[in-house]
Amino acid sequence: MPKNNKLLSLLSKYLRLEETSNDRKEIYDWYEQLSGDHNADLSADNIKKSRLRVRKRLFNEMGFAQQDPIYKKLYPIIGVAALLAVAIGFVLFSLKETPLNTTALNGIKPVNEKTELTLPNGHLLASNTMKVGRAIAIGNGMFIRKDSTGLLILSGKPGNASIKQISLQTPASSQCRIQLTDGTRIAVNSSSRLVFPIAFDNGDRHVELFGEAFFEVQKTQQHSRFFVKTDHQTITVLGTKFNVSMTGKSSVKTTLMEGSVRITPVDKNFDPVVIKPNQQAFLKNNKLSVSNVDAAAISRWKDGYFVFDGENTTETISRIGAWYGLSVEGTDKISQISFTGKIPQDISLGQLIELLHYSGINLKVSRNAFNKYVLIIQ
Repeated sequence: MPKNNKLLSLLSKYLRLEETSNDRKEIYDWYEQLSGDHNADLSADNIKKSRLRVRKRLFNEMGFAQQDPIYKKLYPIIGVAALLAVAIGFVLFSLKETPLNTTALNGIKPVNEKTELTLPNGHLLASNTMKVGRAIAIGNGMFIRKDSTGLLILSGKPGNASIKQISLQTPASSQCRIQLTDGTRIAVNSSSRLVFPIAFDNGDRHVELFGEAFFEVQKTQQHSRFFVKTDHQTITVLGTKFNVSMTGKSSVKTTLMEGSVRITPVDKNFDPVVIKPNQQAFLKNNKLSVSNVDAAAISRWKDGYFVFDGENTTETISRIGAWYGLSVEGTDKISQISFTGKIPQDISLGQLIELLHYSGINLKVSRNAFNKYVLIIQ
């Protein structure tokens, strides 16, 4: 722990927003130790005052604000500093106000189940069994390999046989990234399924989506069109970045980051709609609307965050439960509360519960008769 003069200097820099990343780490380390260190070099009064000021800065740094209970915001959490803030600020201060078993909750991590690919011959291939850099033959002259970042890459020269389909299914607790033979990259969110050909020919390119995915469509020399089909619409693109999310049995959101896409509802009573970057087309109950949005924020799930879009809080909480291997009870209690923002997916369940608690959602975890964890919304 920093000594008197050094600590005071660090705190002074921190409160003036002039600290370096190393300074910040030392302050967080010191701050964490204060909960159990009774031999600090500063007086108790100074420690108390410093802790309060540091805590206030931590919360300001994360952008949290307690607002009207009908509408709250979870502002962006950025980088290592924010993760440390979650671990320090909420654990040291909020835990004392809740009856949670913190040690047990902090031990609950994401389940991290495997993504499975159903190959044209019907065989299953689990992504977690693939060795980095090793090409696996999947038929018709095609191969698939996994690079050091976890990206699955299709390659090869397909034979003359008819093009077969591959189905990629992600579980409730993991995501998957894949690069198709045309260079298009797709991030597939949890609990989603993507169906695509083992290889593309020179004509139009077609894939089918159930769930949520982010597309970075590669332009081809032939300028062939790329189609994404869902249950309720078809998206037509040339080269672009966009997010598609099926948010319910009868609704789908298409959010454009770059380029241009045309959305054609299955219902022939609606004309196709073209959206521009930072616009979102929302098809629900056969009604299609377009609004301006922050496309980058909506697609941050692919960067490792749970995303609250202000309208699907219940769905996001259910996805969080599945991510940690929990069933969820009481989702009807938050149907009137709207949240926007993001929460890191790699923190412990204890940290996540404290984060939501501060923002107005009170959760607890218990075991049921089958010795399974249940996430209960109070």
